[in-house]
Amino acid sequence: MVARLTCVGGFGTFRETASFTADDSDEIVAAAGGHSITLVACRDAGVVGYGTAFHGELGPNGLSLRLTTLSIVRVSCGGSFVVAASSDGACYAWGQGSTEPIKLPEITGAVDVAAGEGHALARTADNVVFSWGNNQYGQCGIGVCSPRVDVPTALAEHWKSVAAGAQHSAMIATNGDLYTFGWGQYHQLGLGSTADQPSPACVTSLQGVGDYVRGVFTGLRQVACGAWHTVALTTTGDMYTWGWGQHGQLGGSHLASHIFPTLLSLHDEDATFVSIACGTRHTAGLTDDGRVHLWGMHTPSHDLVAGKSADANTSHTIVAAPGCTAIAAGAYHTLLLTP
Repeated sequence: MVARLTCVGGFGTFRETASFTADDSDEIVAAAGGHSITLVACRDAGVVGYGTAFHGELGPNGLSLRLTTLSIVRVSCGGSFVVAASSDGACYAWGQGSTEPIKLPEITGAVDVAAGEGHALARTADNVVFSWGNNQYGQCGIGVCSPRVDVPTALAEHWKSVAAGAQHSAMIATNGDLYTFGWGQYHQLGLGSTADQPSPACVTSLQGVGDYVRGVFTGLRQVACGAWHTVALTTTGDMYTWGWGQHGQLGGSHLASHIFPTLLSLHDEDATFVSIACGTRHTAGLTDDGRVHLWGMHTPSHDLVAGKSADANTSHTIVAAPGCTAIAAGAYHTLLLTP
């Protein structure tokens, strides 16, 4: 039973890096980080949020949130808003425009959500994905670039996982193939081009990865998006990274960007990845030996807080996290979920 959340990195001065422990007999079912906030969804206590919010993500006071009337099972933080799925399949959003959760009637049976800078995705139990919000780069995947998609719009019926970056999106099909769409300027789509992509396009370079079962490769288990980079986890525990690498977020000892998905090696370590997460400019991977690996900018400098560029970081930080079952990430902080 997951009962504790601890934080690595982050600003700290915004109070988003505090630890959280569920009450006795309660458990944490989901967690998410935003730019300077952390949200924790508990089975009994509802949603608890803390940090510093500037657009209503933490309610009217901007410092703390407690939602006890909703049973939330998935949650994701966007640039200035939050999107969540409840245990009865409803989808809610709040933040910029409303400090109270708004139910989205177009979506029923929601089981997963993902929030970008200004757009969002929701996946239903029938493997249908809905998208809405900003769409100037095609990040909603509806086939055209337009200023906004005001009403959640269904994309298709064969998706098992969703993720959202600043202005791009990624989805794993039920057969394990990866599809990306949206802004392509930094090769974050992995399609070999910097062109924007308004419709889901298959990342063919990742076909043929994962477990080989009954004559078929099973592909990907999870995908995560940073602001301008993307990370994929295969069914065999391999991690691939691509897109913008200026801050070392793609792993390795270099700052190069990757045009196509590139296998991230742990060199001599005999471990496989079981969970991944991306912040704005950092990447996190949990391995089966109970360690969390971090690359990129996960401890921002004061220059970054002031809106200036920050130094690049090629270091590979390893955090011991015995019992850790999953990870999540905010803009610059990483959340570890443990018993």
